Amino acid sequence: MLNAHSDTVYHFCEGHDATSHAAFGEAAHIAVTLHMHEEASYEGLDPIECEIRRRVFWLLFGGEWRSLLPASLRSLARWHLARDQFDHD
Repeated sequence: MLNAHSDTVYHFCEGHDATSHAAFGEAAHIAVTLHMHEEASYEGLDPIECEIRRRVFWLLFGGEWRSLLPASLRSLARWHLARDQFDHD
């Protein structure tokens, strides 16, 4: 699950939009299959596992929201992500 999300971010930063969307779709499909959007699905799980699933769900939710941005804003976001990788001051 986290690998699919990491693939999404990597391909987005590299400008491979179609591959990024495919990886995001895979991550979203896994999240829905695991019912991560339903709090009841966490019953009986370790509290740490529950928190990890919640955080991953919200990462995906935020990623879906960002995917709705117009292409011009996605390009700006890509530029900021790339710049931040090298800005260690």
